[in-house]
Amino acid sequence: MKVCLIAEGSYPYTFGGVSAWVQMLIQGVPNVEFAVQTIVASRADAGECKFVIPANVVSMHDTFLSDDDV
Repeated sequence: MKVCLIAEGSYPYTFGGVSAWVQMLIQGVPNVEFAVQTIVASRADAGECKFVIPANVVSMHDTFLSDDDV
């Protein structure tokens, strides 16, 4: 099974309740593949990952709200 998980302003760039829950969810079902889509306000908010990304995360993509597609 493959799941796309959309995280707004949290995982994997910040510690906290939502990010910790996402990490536990992904680690709790190792037979499920996850694609993580993170929505972040700006590139400056992304920074470095605060978590060790589990092996069942097959892709990670960021969307930056401040980027222009023009």
